[in-house]
Amino acid sequence: MPAPAVLIAGGGPVGLTLAAELFRHGVPCRVIDKLIQPEVWSKAAAVQARTLEVFRDMGVSDAILSRGRPVYGINIHKRAERFAHVSTEVRGTPYPFILGISQRETEDLLLEHLVALGGHLERGVTLEGFTAPGLDGAPDAPGPITATLLHADGRREIIEVAALVGCDGARSRVREVLGLPFEGSTFEEVVVQADVRVRFPFKTPQDEGLAFVAEGGPLVALPLLAEGRYRVFAISPPDPEREPSLELFEELAAARGPEGMEITDPLWMAKFRFHGRVVPSYRRGMVFLAGDAAHIHSPVGAQGMNMGIQDAYNLAWKLALVLRAKAQPRLLDSYDPERRPIGETTVQTTDRVTRAMARAMTLRSPLAQDLRNQAIAMLTGIGVLQDKALQGIGGMTVNYAGSPAVGEHHTSVWRSNLASDPDSELPQIGQWLNFSQGPGAGARVSDIDLPGHDGRTLFDLLQGTRHTLLLFDGASPSAAGYKNLTEIAEHVARLYGELINVHIVVPAAARPEALTFGGSILLDPEGALHQHFHSGAESLSLIRPDGYVGFRSQPAEGRHLLHYLNTFFIRCSKR
Repeated sequence: MPAPAVLIAGGGPVGLTLAAELFRHGVPCRVIDKLIQPEVWSKAAAVQARTLEVFRDMGVSDAILSRGRPVYGINIHKRAERFAHVSTEVRGTPYPFILGISQRETEDLLLEHLVALGGHLERGVTLEGFTAPGLDGAPDAPGPITATLLHADGRREIIEVAALVGCDGARSRVREVLGLPFEGSTFEEVVVQADVRVRFPFKTPQDEGLAFVAEGGPLVALPLLAEGRYRVFAISPPDPEREPSLELFEELAAARGPEGMEITDPLWMAKFRFHGRVVPSYRRGMVFLAGDAAHIHSPVGAQGMNMGIQDAYNLAWKLALVLRAKAQPRLLDSYDPERRPIGETTVQTTDRVTRAMARAMTLRSPLAQDLRNQAIAMLTGIGVLQDKALQGIGGMTVNYAGSPAVGEHHTSVWRSNLASDPDSELPQIGQWLNFSQGPGAGARVSDIDLPGHDGRTLFDLLQGTRHTLLLFDGASPSAAGYKNLTEIAEHVARLYGELINVHIVVPAAARPEALTFGGSILLDPEGALHQHFHSGAESLSLIRPDGYVGFRSQPAEGRHLLHYLNTFFIRCSKR
């Protein structure tokens, strides 16, 4: 195997995702973790819909789903009385739920996946320090990164790598060496958490969680795979200095839960305070930060592990292309502006929500508590509000529209046709307006069935390590249009065939005789793909390996697409 090109510090879910993705994209790496044995306990217990889409592309979603429990809602109680219900069903995804699964299970499955790809996790290895060119403010300075590793047996090892990624958590050694501040605040509230078996005095759905509101604060139980086993956590226990124990959770259940609630068989228990912090930059030269090393925040919304995994997913394909000399180094400039705004927004949002919840959940007056519960019931009954919140929590609304690595060409409205013209591929004004409503540059592409393609979906088409170029014929086919699409397809395939899968999409049940392209022709007899991309007229969409639109154009003009490709990628042929 070639020498590792990347060193990953931290073998949690973020580091393992990054390592597996680098191997899948053809780049060898080393992933180290200072712990000799993995921790038994973990904070994360929920995998969101977008993360499950990421796992599908990686090829591990089936294994993850087999070890978790889909959660479709949360029932909110005052003792035994349910007064509100919050749906957790998310639209526009094959995974319309939150998956209840312990972080330890997720890590185990990701490690199995990494090993199957040819990698492994080196435990008991600590990153002592490193030197890297460009840390003095010159991010494009050439040269390797030199890292010093300390093994559990006391042996020191010095290695050189092309890139270093800190996935080493809130106390990140990588961040410390970089000298990056970790600005934010620490919450006063203490959280106690445990993996336990729970018996409720009433029947509970196995695919829904429970939250109990009480004078002292909330008590939440999220179902895990094993029947009767829950992740239970409570905010603001009566004595913040007291260490968690079975007796403490029994007391919390008695004080906040329904009468007769029983907690037994703890696998682990933990206590912690949470923070809201984010670094000012996720990158310094060829050194990167991901996950808790870059951002930590309140567990409200169950975003932490999910955001970290998506950091790794975003970085891996870009880093792999650059290290394989298939993309210009400037592609890496998009990692920080794409991922850091999400981290900053999440820290700010969870901070506000947590502080508001802390005030609302510790009300002493019975009247105030009743008014609070009525407000919760009213707000959770408003479907529009629920849907908007769930789309955000599920990761469906992440958009990289402001990224320097995405682009779009949309012809002037003055060039559109007022009426149908069979001899022109220019859009009618309605088609021009409709294109603006489709997934634009930087938008996530959602999944749909592909009628007539043996049960395949759009995600099946996009799966893999390459970009996908969809060239849409539109509703007014013409010989000139077929010629234009064929020329674009052949040109892209010739110059960037190693990087891009090219498909011409025609709204027909049979291949048009006038279409001479020898590559992939996708028949779209019901117009499902055209409608999905709002491509009533000739257009194109280039979808990145992470499932977001990198570039699109209406009409399909090769010069704009090639300008975009030449900016970021290296041609595989000069012909």
